[in-house]
Amino acid sequence: MPTETPRAQDVLKTYLTRIGYHGEPEPGLATLTELTRLHLAAFPYGNLDVQLGRRVTRDPGHAFRKIVEEGRAGWCFEYNGPFASMLEALGFRVLHLAGAVMREAAGDRMIGNHLTPVVVLDRLYLADPAMGIPDPVPLAPGPIEMGWRRYSLQRTADGWWRFRNHPGAVPPSFDFAPGVDDPALLDRQNDVLQSDPASPFVRNALVQRHFPDRMESLADRIHSIVDASGERVAELSTLNDYGRVLRENFGLLVPELVALWARVSMAPDNAFVRGVDEAA
Repeated sequence: MPTETPRAQDVLKTYLTRIGYHGEPEPGLATLTELTRLHLAAFPYGNLDVQLGRRVTRDPGHAFRKIVEEGRAGWCFEYNGPFASMLEALGFRVLHLAGAVMREAAGDRMIGNHLTPVVVLDRLYLADPAMGIPDPVPLAPGPIEMGWRRYSLQRTADGWWRFRNHPGAVPPSFDFAPGVDDPALLDRQNDVLQSDPASPFVRNALVQRHFPDRMESLADRIHSIVDASGERVAELSTLNDYGRVLRENFGLLVPELVALWARVSMAPDNAFVRGVDEAA
């Protein structure tokens, strides 16, 4: 393991303990695979802070405290940010790419709405737990099977990579390209996604959690479970039901639950449920 300052060593130890990693990690594919799976299993994804009017930053230290130490949900900039930082602390070389969720439908204005980590090993590997991808994906076109999940990766006409998500998963696709790694653009998109009234993250509350046998989502009042047998959907009708699902299915205790329920109860037509969200 590379030499770190005592503080960095403490942070890394806290992270590895929190996700349940045992042993001495070495920067290789086996370690990357295990860390990706453990990170995905340990933390829920979500935009509840945006719904509650809290400022969300791209600072990885703030995200580390929020997600790793406090056990709260975060969206892609927070979810993938500490993950990429921990990989770098372990000696991995990570590209922090400005990805583009739903660029396929909405064009280049989507670039930078997703932080896409790509790891440099013997070749390039997409390592993106915020998208619910449990294993690193080598950059090669074709179908991808991970247990019950079915993905694909393809090259676009302009040379970008397009990842197509599992049926029923949100979002349907996202694009990325090695070399497109503009931090200022990521910062601007982070601001827009939490302030623009048209942003699905402003309009609707989303929480997701991925398990080996299923994916669970809570989009406002719609609770869905996707697994090998298909999708099951239920609409929650009470504050108690909403709080119970957040607690039991996503591991989240929200002190502002009453205020959050008031928002989700009055939310407009849900962009995430319709599958037309334009950011992540």
